Amino acid sequence: MCTLRAATTASLMSLALVSPAVACTPELYSRLEQSLPSDPDETIETLDIQSTEGGEWQVWHKQGRARLVARIDYGEMGRQETQLVVQSPAAYGVTQTRYVYSVPIYLEGSALVRKETDFYLFCDGALVLPPEDLGAFPEYEAAAEAARSVFDAPEIAAFLPDLKR
Repeated sequence: MCTLRAATTASLMSLALVSPAVACTPELYSRLEQSLPSDPDETIETLDIQSTEGGEWQVWHKQGRARLVARIDYGEMGRQETQLVVQSPAAYGVTQTRYVYSVPIYLEGSALVRKETDFYLFCDGALVLPPEDLGAFPEYEAAAEAARSVFDAPEIAAFLPDLKR
């Protein structure tokens, strides 16, 4: 699966770089692979709570427009970070990373044992898919839309007023 994911990611990047109609740039790809910076401009509690440990939004913005938004859902046995990296209202990426701990985080000896990240690239507001000759990816398309829809939350709508969907 990792090989397919790596091949798919490479295909997406090469497709986006050669298509003149696509609004994405190589800078967007490198930003997708970066860890969250410290000190967000805003931290907001999530209204739609996914676990008893809760969650939060972290927003980095410039003049009220989001450049990076992360939803972090906490759990005893792991956490999930869903990030939106904005290059422009029409060009952005979404990553969804799941962290799994060896034992509950509050116990001594807890360690990260697994980290999985899925990448979704939206250029001109549309999901970038691998070339058709690689086949159809309906699960990928559904997962991408689910990940993007995380950012429809009302508590962060003001930061994403013109995001092309």
